[in-house]
Amino acid sequence: MEGDARAARVAEALVREYLSRNRLGATLRSFDAERERTAESITNKNVLRKTLGLDRFALKVKKRTPGVEQTPPSLDLLVAQQLERQSASAEASHRRSPKQGRSSAATRPASAGPRGEGRKEMGLTIDPPGTTFFTISPKRPQVSEAGPAQPRLGPEGAEPRGLWGGEGDGAAPVKLETLMMEDVEEELAGLELAPVTIPKVLKIQAGASVGGGAALAGVKNLRSLVFGHYGGQNPESWKQGFIFNTRPGLQFGLVQTEGGPCGVLAAVQAEILSVALKDFRGLSTNCIGTLGGGEQRRLLVRALANTLWRAGGGSSAATIYSTKLSTAELNLDQLLESAKQRNHTSRSELEEALEAHLPQLMEPRGFGLVLFVLAVVQTKGVIRIENEMDETGSFLVAAHGYCTQELVNLLITGSAVSNVFDGQQRLEGGTRLQGIKRRSSVGLLTLFEWYKYMEVGTYLKDPEDPVWVVCSESHFSTLYASERREDWRPPFDLHYYDGLAQQEAPITLSLSDSPTGGHSAAAGDSFQGRGASEARAVPPLEYVIETKWAGVQVDWNGTEKIM
Repeated sequence: MEGDARAARVAEALVREYLSRNRLGATLRSFDAERERTAESITNKNVLRKTLGLDRFALKVKKRTPGVEQTPPSLDLLVAQQLERQSASAEASHRRSPKQGRSSAATRPASAGPRGEGRKEMGLTIDPPGTTFFTISPKRPQVSEAGPAQPRLGPEGAEPRGLWGGEGDGAAPVKLETLMMEDVEEELAGLELAPVTIPKVLKIQAGASVGGGAALAGVKNLRSLVFGHYGGQNPESWKQGFIFNTRPGLQFGLVQTEGGPCGVLAAVQAEILSVALKDFRGLSTNCIGTLGGGEQRRLLVRALANTLWRAGGGSSAATIYSTKLSTAELNLDQLLESAKQRNHTSRSELEEALEAHLPQLMEPRGFGLVLFVLAVVQTKGVIRIENEMDETGSFLVAAHGYCTQELVNLLITGSAVSNVFDGQQRLEGGTRLQGIKRRSSVGLLTLFEWYKYMEVGTYLKDPEDPVWVVCSESHFSTLYASERREDWRPPFDLHYYDGLAQQEAPITLSLSDSPTGGHSAAAGDSFQGRGASEARAVPPLEYVIETKWAGVQVDWNGTEKIM
């Protein structure tokens, strides 16, 4: 019967998510071997939770557990919800009983704490009857600008209640889960729980001349959206500027000093290459490999301006700078206290302001990268970004300082959506997933598509310029062709640049048709086959390339392969 089949799919999804979340990879592979996944299998955690009626409960849990990165697996949530309901039902029945003569203290279970405290079940704290959530300690400390955190006010100035307010604790909206590029749960990628109407971009009022500007507004929400995973503080690896490579042949490239902010640097790097392609009518090493300082700065200004202008819907943008001459000795609190924001409604004014602030943006150990990201967020707007993300309240910077997909999408497309497919997708039950709306100047390719965890649409696979941000092994880098082509059938060359890898020379990859069908033929098209390919001694970049050009072979032209 259809009902039985549906119940089986839900049960299998519960088991898969539980095993994945608890890192029981070998057990999960054995389970998949015996219960092979089909087109009807549930592979999205939010579809699973919505099917079981757990979506609101999961949000309530996250609201009460701001210090915990992820909500428990759906199986844990289901058990906790049932335990809470049983407890509430038993207490209500006890209150109705005419034989009740003992004090409430005497009737509380031995596992319960003092009045008002919850009881322990399976490592979780179950609140007493009448409480709408259960809690998992500890709570994340509130980000404070000056004094205790204040409650976020509703549209009429009243303090929000329930899901967004709690019992007067002043908690701001928090995120269901932080999606990290290195997370094994990418196959259970997030989605929005209800359709959201996104307001139109509001034009920003024009600012004063260079050097003017107003004090930075909305600092608490701004730093929470970007660095909320770290309690509103930046990871130390994010304290760097936009620094160009000095090696001959690589002087178009930005250098990453530490792991973490690779997504921002790769996105800006791709934009630099896109600008250079238009300016030089090609990206050969002779054209871009030996750039002078003036050319580097000009390309950087235009790349940053492109990103900001796109985030502002092509009508306005913000720039942020510090009133201090150097930001290298500042911490984030001091930076934000000294920050000024200028708003621009003309592209020429925007580029003029960026050029004036280049010394701060390019300061090697300064906050240039952070200033730029904050400007992008202020340009787009915190509320609009939160509305575009699938997971209510996700952060833009995740564990280890890694950029989320939302931040990378914001930089290369102007929209902070969580997915990389084209347009929208509607799932069973009416749930709507937001993807990429249109082609942008640069695109994206990811190793996660090779492993069947996500689908990259044609808007990102076929951008306006042959430049792609590459996500591979929890790291972002850049892949590009030296010229535009009408026909992308092999043979042709691609070039690879990684600002963190201490590259000594350009890497050219020659693609040709593989007589054996490439890695795609060897691994097949199944989820299991692609997963098994992880054990092969193959550079992950070759798998990424085959997500767009399946069946090719890659010649590294004598360069050591990147494993």
